[in-house]
Amino acid sequence: MSGSKKTFFCWGVSHHSAPIEYREKISPNPSQMEAIYKSLNEKEWIGELTILSTCNRLEIYGASYESHYRELANAVGKELKVDSSEIFEKSIILEDRDALLHLFSVTAGLDSQIVGEVEITGQVKQAFLHAAKQRTVGTLLNKAFQKSFQSTKWIRTNTNIGKGQINVATVAVDLAMKVFGRLHNSTALVIGAGDIAEKTIAALRSRGVRKLIISNRTFGKAQELASAFGGSAVPFESLDCHLLQSDVVLCSTASPEFILTESRMQTFLKKR
Repeated sequence: MSGSKKTFFCWGVSHHSAPIEYREKISPNPSQMEAIYKSLNEKEWIGELTILSTCNRLEIYGASYESHYRELANAVGKELKVDSSEIFEKSIILEDRDALLHLFSVTAGLDSQIVGEVEITGQVKQAFLHAAKQRTVGTLLNKAFQKSFQSTKWIRTNTNIGKGQINVATVAVDLAMKVFGRLHNSTALVIGAGDIAEKTIAALRSRGVRKLIISNRTFGKAQELASAFGGSAVPFESLDCHLLQSDVVLCSTASPEFILTESRMQTFLKKR
């Protein structure tokens, strides 16, 4: 088998093939990610391996001697505790040139829900570096990913795709500006304290928001962001009263459940 030609492949589930509710179910936590790497690395037919997990996709890029994608789906489904038949039915399989073009498209942000968003390039790099630490990257994957980074750099240098630094945070804030026109007199509430929440706060400040409220389950993290950006941190338990006072509410958390449900928001809309 060692003399056989390897096939570069991409197997995965993304926003093209599954709704967000399902993608949240198959988003691996750190221990599950390690378990998936261990399980797949033991498969003799897989020569190289890199796993990319974002809010929009769970994709496995690999170099294989044979094609046993249902076996791959079974291994992933087992570690994530989801039905392996369902995850296989929702998966997309690409090989060789098609898989390579897909990797280039993903890395450059061309395959994102918001075309041109910049976070994905860093996420692909982190996935590649993590795989390298797992010692699952060989010559084929190394060359493929390095070329994808080079092509992304060329695209962002020679085209307007990155104009305005498109990302989820700026798109959300720009939408608020379309509603209110100016945000100087608006009260903005940001729920969450992660990377996207921080980018959202920065975008709000750059667009003139003066009154900024930050809430997070871990109050200390909310306080850190409030101190850095000149806002007010409020306990997550008192969120309801601040929802009532806010004009713009942006939520970005890792919660497996919805924070701003339809019934919850209807209650506040009636009181405003």
